[in-house]
Amino acid sequence: MKANRIILSTVLLLITLLVIEVTLRVFTPFPIHAHRANKTDDNILSYRLDQSLGGIDDNGFRNASVPETADIVAIGDSHTYGVNVDPEDSWPNQLAAMTNMSIYNFGVSGYGILQYKHLIHEATKLKPRYIIIGFYAANDLKVCKLFGSLDYWKEWAKEKEYDIEFCPLKHKKERFLLSNYAMYETAIGSLTTYVWELASQRYNLGAEGQSVIINHGSNPTITTSDRLINQYRNMDLTRQEASLGFEITKDVLIEAKNRLDKLDIELIVMFIPSKESVYSDFPEDSDFQPPREFYDMVAKENDVLDKLTTTLNDHDIDYINAKPYVSDAVKQSKRVYTYTGDGHPLKAGYEAYAKAVYESSFASQ
Repeated sequence: MKANRIILSTVLLLITLLVIEVTLRVFTPFPIHAHRANKTDDNILSYRLDQSLGGIDDNGFRNASVPETADIVAIGDSHTYGVNVDPEDSWPNQLAAMTNMSIYNFGVSGYGILQYKHLIHEATKLKPRYIIIGFYAANDLKVCKLFGSLDYWKEWAKEKEYDIEFCPLKHKKERFLLSNYAMYETAIGSLTTYVWELASQRYNLGAEGQSVIINHGSNPTITTSDRLINQYRNMDLTRQEASLGFEITKDVLIEAKNRLDKLDIELIVMFIPSKESVYSDFPEDSDFQPPREFYDMVAKENDVLDKLTTTLNDHDIDYINAKPYVSDAVKQSKRVYTYTGDGHPLKAGYEAYAKAVYESSFASQ
């Protein structure tokens, strides 16, 4: 009798879990962490997104399909991929709607300037009129991991005579095909992981460091001490990796400009601001006392962009700073960021990115 009750309870539990799983897959994007899970190895890019994910094309990028041509190609990291929103609300797709042009999105979480270099070459195969690079200074200067894990980039650095001896050349290439966790393979597990991360950021349950609550009207949010410190390090040009990443960034953009001019393709660089940089515009309106690390990080970001702007001006490379547009969205009380430590925006923030590009480069056409 007891055995029968156990069997019945087990069956009911399994049925309940199955119903929840099916419901989540029908009514939510799956997996919740699509930008972080189910990646496949690539000997140049390090990884691409698995084609089995919803909304991922045969090339491993977030598009409905792979077109023969595209008017615009967007290249970038998670801010270009569109973390926190459905594909149609990413800034490339919002820009496509504004311009009535076709667009292809090469954005993938974790990509940086070395991946951008390769993707610029790939983008030319689509014969675009514009290539737009979403440059996120807080992360895009990190280069040592690729030098330490992929022979392609080691040889490239040697050919270009970049000094990478200081990079820890012990990074092991992640085997994404073998390390897809079951938590990401089910909607229940994916949602559970997502909720845990949100709770960890909100209530300091994980190893994210001390939270800094930013109260600003209808746009309160959170940053963390660890995030501030890590982003500061990523942009500290007195550090060898950041300095090397910055020099490579300049060289990649100059080389791309020269090549794309010959192909009659316009290169545009969009500076994507950190959340902290946006909120630093409102100290008098915000009920919070940020730690010293907050303004130190913002100062480093400004320093990187000021120096990069000088190079872009010298080589006649078009650039756009999306920060004023994101700040305007905050001023208008649009919900721009989540109330967590996540630095990615919501739909209104991606709309601000798209609007920055549209008004700067397309509105007068």
